[in-house]
Amino acid sequence: MKRTTHREYDAIVVGSGAGGAAAAYRLARAGLDVLLIEKGTQLPSDGSTLDIRRVVTNGEFLSREQWLDGAGNALRPEEHFNLGGKTKWYGAALIRYAPHEFEADTQHGCLGWPISYEDLEPYYTEAERLLGVRNFECEPDLKRILRGLRGSGGWRTEPLPMGLSPAIMEDAHEAAHFDGFASVRDLKADAQTAFLARGGGASRLSILTGTEVTALLESTHNARRVAGVRTADGRTYGARATLLAAGALHSPR
Repeated sequence: MKRTTHREYDAIVVGSGAGGAAAAYRLARAGLDVLLIEKGTQLPSDGSTLDIRRVVTNGEFLSREQWLDGAGNALRPEEHFNLGGKTKWYGAALIRYAPHEFEADTQHGCLGWPISYEDLEPYYTEAERLLGVRNFECEPDLKRILRGLRGSGGWRTEPLPMGLSPAIMEDAHEAAHFDGFASVRDLKADAQTAFLARGGGASRLSILTGTEVTALLESTHNARRVAGVRTADGRTYGARATLLAAGALHSPR
């Protein structure tokens, strides 16, 4: 396969999901020349991503590629390859770790984090702003369940922060199909709408979709340094830094 070298970038990010899109956004906002490469393509906006038959029954938007397990047997994992990654399909819940969860748990032999809640708090705040995180009023049926739980003692309730637009309350179909479905009207915050759309408007962020990265390229001067990537069609792209974020959220990889 002939190798054709394209221009150099400051950074290459592989994968457009939770990790990749956030990294590309931050790098691009800093004025760097960023190339984001996504194996999948952009999802359609024709309503098919809200169709339970097409999404759940037929698995139309799942990858068809085969992997091998530890014993060499073929398997087909539930992977979504599309712009925005699995954030297009998640349940919209976006929860912060509590301050005590960063501390050591001596009872279970767990060390504390090397960073504190206070270190992350500014980033939590920025991410929640970009993702439009908010609380919604509890549904009537759930309210009745909660009243029964409070009466049993020892229970407390807290709202679940959601990355959903307030406008979803005016769209019954979208409101009933956001967990496990991709929003057609961008009423659910995801990596594409929250990060990539903003990063692309303020910087030199280039996005390649439908492009599979097949190899990381080593530097000719230092075999321990990644100098870029090669794609399935034989093209190569170089960069000062390469971030591999393929499957950052809930992936067996």
